[in-house]
Formats: sequence, C-alpha cells, structure tokens
Amino acid sequence: YPLLAAPTCKTEDATDMEKILAHMIQCWSTSGAAVSVGPIWSFATDGDVTHRAAGHRLFLKAPLSEDSPLYGSLINLTGLNLFTGEGEVTLDFDFKHIFKCKSFFSQRASCLKFHAGICTLIRSPAGIVLNNGRVINSMVLLCYLVWLPAYDEEAVVKLLYPDVPQDVPRAMELMQAIIEFCKHQQHTINDSFSTDIDTHADLNSIALLSALIESILLPFIDVTMSLSDQMKSLSCYSHLAFTFFHAHRCSFMSYQLYYDIQTTVKNAFFCLAKQQCLDPHAPFFLGDDPLELLFSRTHMIGGHNSAFSYAQALDRIGAAKDIDSVFKRRPELDPGHRRLKLTQQEGVDHINRGLWKGDITAGHCDLPFSWCLGHESALAILSKSQLDPIHYSFTDLFNSGEIDMLHPFGENKYLGINTDD
Repeated sequence: YPLLAAPTCKTEDATDMEKILAHMIQCWSTSGAAVSVGPIWSFATDGDVTHRAAGHRLFLKAPLSEDSPLYGSLINLTGLNLFTGEGEVTLDFDFKHIFKCKSFFSQRASCLKFHAGICTLIRSPAGIVLNNGRVINSMVLLCYLVWLPAYDEEAVVKLLYPDVPQDVPRAMELMQAIIEFCKHQQHTINDSFSTDIDTHADLNSIALLSALIESILLPFIDVTMSLSDQMKSLSCYSHLAFTFFHAHRCSFMSYQLYYDIQTTVKNAFFCLAKQQCLDPHAPFFLGDDPLELLFSRTHMIGGHNSAFSYAQALDRIGAAKDIDSVFKRRPELDPGHRRLKLTQQEGVDHINRGLWKGDITAGHCDLPFSWCLGHESALAILSKSQLDPIHYSFTDLFNSGEIDMLHPFGENKYLGINTDD
C-alpha cells in the first residue's frame, strides 16, 4: 500500500521529515486503516541521514510498557534496547542497504559524505579492526581469497573493486566468499603452533570477520534456516558487533552503520513478538521483496525513459500496483524475474517467502531461548579471540540497565544520530 509519494530536493531536515512521518502515521490511524488493514509495526529506511534522525526521534521515544503484551517475552532478551515510538512502532533499515555503500549530502558542510556499508567498509584501505588491532582490508583479503579454488586474482579483484559499489549481488558474493574461505582454512586457523605468525594472525581476524558476516547475512539468504535459527543468528551478530564496537569503536565500524544494523536486529525481534501475539500460527518472513518488485515494475513501465516527472511517477506506481493485483489473482501469468532464481548468484538479492524452505511459523520460535543461544554462540567465538573479556562480559555490562546494544557505552547516548558522529 503506497501511502505517500513525494518529490524531494534533499533540503528537508530531520524536523521536517519527522512531521511528515508523524502526519502519515496519524492519517493511517484516523482513516480506519489501522483497524481494517492493521497497525503500523515498523518504519524502514535505507539509512538516509535525515530519515535516520527523524525515525530515531519518532520511534525511540519511551521504554516498552510493562503492560504491553510484548513485554513478557522481550524483557528476557538481556541487552536488547526496548525503546519504541507511540503504538510500539519501531525503526528498521533495509538489510540490503546496510551491506553496501551509503552516502548523504551535508548542506552545512557543503560536501558529500559517505557512510560505509559492510562491504564498503571491508573494501576500504582503512579496513576493519576486530582482533588485537589487526586490520583487515581489501589488500589483505586480496592476498587470501585467491586461495579459494573457485577464484583467481581477476575474480577476487572484481569482488573487492566492483565497477558499481551499490551492486548488492556482488556484495553478497564477497561476503559469501569470505565465509567459504574460512571454512576451507579451518584447520590452519585452529593450528595454534603455526610458525607463520603474521599469516596466523590474519587468518584469526578473518575468521572473526567471517563469523560476524555469517551471523547477519545467512538469516536473510539461507532459505533452509528455520525462524529459530534465524533469530539465534541475529542474536549472535548483535553480541559480536557489540563486543567489537565496545573494544574498537570506529576502528571497527562507523557509528551510523553500527546503529543501523543493531536497530535492524532489534526490529526483527520486536516484529516477531508482535506476530506471535497476533497469530502464532502464521509465517514470519525477514525481507522486503514486494517493495523491490514494486520498484522494478515502476521502473520497467518507463521503458528506456528512466527519468520521469512527479506526475508520471504517480501514474507508474498506480500501474505497477495494477500489475501486482493481476499477478496475485493469476500467478501463472507472472513470468517472474531472472534475479529471483536462486540458481544464479544474484538471486539472493530478491528472495521472497515463497522460496523459503525452513520452518518460519511464528509460534515455533522461542524468542528468549533463541536470544540466549545467540549469546552463547557469540561467547564461544569470542573466547578464542585475543580481546579482553571485559568487552564481552555481557551479564556484568547489561546488569546496570544503562548499557544495551544501542547504548554500548551507557550515558543514555545513541551513537550515529548526529551528522558529526
């Protein structure tokens, strides 16, 4: 249901966007849509700095009420941030955008600033620090990924230095290559008597990177995972990222990227809890394929004319929804999309619930148990690292109530909201 289509010159600030979003949500409720269609559960953005700030103000206003039907389940997820907006609406970020490059224009500074996604972070010369100050960047990965049988130097270069940084399938392939590399090198990584100290240190750091990537990537692309496995994996990511950020701060990743991904994980747990209250027998799917299809069909209608006016955009969105309606009534007429086929590498960019094979019945997932299993998985990984255990003493860190996944250093301060962060 497209609710609002508005042109922008990117001069709106967070206050302007906050008013627009608040008005839209109010209209949804007053029009009766909240009753006939359903209440709004979350607001998702691609990480635009203005949207992030506005969303933060609107959807992290107050802690979850003890009277909420969600409270009994979510309060047992130690470390999870429980702040929501009115009506328990939570903030979310498109997972594909956090895997790639993001940018925004700072009017005050009159310049273009880049906030790296995971792959842009890995590909950058500055790289990422996870273990004992060891930097993993594109040059380091180029040296090691060529060890994979399926990749020669030319193929690895294409992964690390793509022509289009926004290419999601290429980003997915890079992350999967890192995961596959660590599986191939598991014996070498576990060999504590290796005489090549530098190589062993690199491999240990890449192994941590692989574990981090695997825990956030697979829940969205591994169609065999059950919902319980997905939530366990997201919990593992949340604990790993918290630890690395607590130890290395911006040397690990930017404040903005840390905030975005932790918020995405938080929203997944909140929305699943809502689904369990609404109908525990219904499936719960992580993903936004309908939005991707609407965008692609809107773009397709223009043919070779990819540019269009505001009026044309409205017409095309309406036509795209008409096409959707036809295909929903007569699915046999839908020719599909080549990128929906999992036999092709780029298929992971457009996975939908119809392709999912694992058990994703909402009521079959025990949220506190999955969160706890993710916590234990993270501890098993971190205990093999050279990090000071103080950074992953989760019980001690979270007991005060001042520190959680979005407040890694307490002081009631959210990182990544101000453009200066």
